[in-house]
Amino acid sequence: MKRILLTGTLLLALAACGGAGNNAAAGNAQGNAANVATPAANDAAAGDNHAESADGPRVLLTGTGLLADGTDASAIRFGAGRADTLAAVTRTLGQQRALNAIEDCSGSGPAQAADFGPLVLFFQQDRFVGWEQRDASEQPWIGTPGGASVGARRPDLAAALGGPIQVEQSTLGTEFSRDGISGLLASANADAQVDRLWAGSNCAMR
Repeated sequence: MKRILLTGTLLLALAACGGAGNNAAAGNAQGNAANVATPAANDAAAGDNHAESADGPRVLLTGTGLLADGTDASAIRFGAGRADTLAAVTRTLGQQRALNAIEDCSGSGPAQAADFGPLVLFFQQDRFVGWEQRDASEQPWIGTPGGASVGARRPDLAAALGGPIQVEQSTLGTEFSRDGISGLLASANADAQVDRLWAGSNCAMR
């Protein structure tokens, strides 16, 4: 089967579901709302006034969600409400470029994808269920707390993700995973670059 991925307002072909661990995270997100340490959603209108660290706005990606401005206090877990999630990320990255409807998300029903350029957030039943990073050139400060991001090299992933990664060949190519985070390498070479990074449900099908 083909994997579907949004880019801008269009859908591009990929073929990954993010692995079994990611599917489990997505399933848990459906029924469990999480606490979100962020102000109300009506603050989204203030998206042009980004919270910035010393080196620019910062979103940290985890296997259970994300940190909207790089601090534990801004943790948004899978299962959090869509309005609060979008408000928090908008304050850091600016207004989203599009909110696209997906008729069937990984076989589990309708979903939406909020496009923030290099970062896409996925929602089902108004709950945050996954993220995907597909480009690091526009906002290079988006990545995991250990520094894993699109553009990283395979030899650096174990340190960046906190331990050895699992690597396998699939219909996509060379996939890797560690603690709920999965990705796609450009090749099977020892120094291959990371082309995609995701966690939770990214509304993709094999």
